[in-house]
Amino acid sequence: SLRALACLSCGGCGLALMSGVLVGLQLSPHGDCHTPPSNSAAGACPDGSGPGTAKQGLTRAKTQASLRSRCVQRELPKDRANNPVQLVVFDVDETLTLVSYMIEEGGPPEVRQELVRVNFESPWVEGSRIEKVRDLLSQLRVTKSNEPRALAILSRNNKGARSVLDLLEAAGLAHFFCVIWTMPWRATIPNGAYQDMDGKWQFFEPPVQEVDDHKGDVLN
Repeated sequence: SLRALACLSCGGCGLALMSGVLVGLQLSPHGDCHTPPSNSAAGACPDGSGPGTAKQGLTRAKTQASLRSRCVQRELPKDRANNPVQLVVFDVDETLTLVSYMIEEGGPPEVRQELVRVNFESPWVEGSRIEKVRDLLSQLRVTKSNEPRALAILSRNNKGARSVLDLLEAAGLAHFFCVIWTMPWRATIPNGAYQDMDGKWQFFEPPVQEVDDHKGDVLN
């Protein structure tokens, strides 16, 4: 069962694990930064607004950007305050990656290496972005109480779980994740993959076709 869930999707999202509070930043096409409730422990919105500073209701962040930031949060039970998140689900496209060019099976090593660079590295970040992603995933895998936390992938990808796995393996990121789900469901390709107890990836069919074709329905 998914006891607690943090979903990073829609590109450029952020996640903060706070005491008893799950806080996420998700890009919204509507351009509204929702002010958290006045009794919230959440931080400020990306535009500087937040409890005590933002107007009640909606505050416009910018006027020209096509995507705006939306602050969201969910209060968690007090008995889970020291270990609020047990599963973190990532999208791939424009979340783990900046862009997504899938790696063709059997491609030459130099092509795979270049595609990893194009997908993951950034000209705007000092040092290696992919190393920073590895460091982030390594930290997320373990809770503050030194207990394991599961990391998963939920990606809308027409080429299925095998292509997502190939891209993650080429980037040296696959071992951080325990399972990959892709949607929409397709009958001719694997739609899911999981890492078994021996660290080997096995393909399977997740029940994504049993719910509406929306990530929110799959997660729920």
